[in-house]
Order: sequence, then structure tokens, then C-alpha cells
Amino acid sequence: MKQELGSVEFMNVEEVARYLGVWRKTVYGYIKDVKRPLPAMKISKKKIIIRRKDLIKWMADSFNKMPIQNPYLPANHQDIDNIPLED
Repeated sequence: MKQELGSVEFMNVEEVARYLGVWRKTVYGYIKDVKRPLPAMKISKKKIIIRRKDLIKWMADSFNKMPIQNPYLPANHQDIDNIPLED
């Protein structure tokens, strides 16, 4: 069951993992990602928190930057204007 984010200001890594349906290790990977890191704050030696609105923005930005894959084209096909059409 997914948890609601409406009343939560900050979440720890475990809560973010549960909400996204991924392992904690995956969340740590999102935080360390070079291209699109998940914004997080280290508040003690063993405690990292993520602000709810940062998580929502990160998810929206990540979704908007995902390439759209046409299932009828090969995965490496890039030029949509030169697709041969069948009659």
C-alpha cells in the first residue's frame, strides 16, 4: 500500500523507498545519481531525509525527461522522419 504524502514534510530513505516501491539501496542510488540526483539532506551520521516537495518535483522532472519509445521501432532507431511506410 502506498503512503500518502500530503501531510508529511520530510521523509527518510526507508519511507521514500516504500512510497516508490523500490529498495533502500535504489533510493541511495537516486541520491548519488550524477545527472539527476534526488535532493536529500544528511542530518546526522546515519540519517538522511528528503523533503516531500523535492521528491515530487524530482519525480515529475524525471518523468518529463524520459524518452518516449515507440514499440513498433527498433530501440536504436532515432530518425522518425525516415521510417519506411508500407502501403
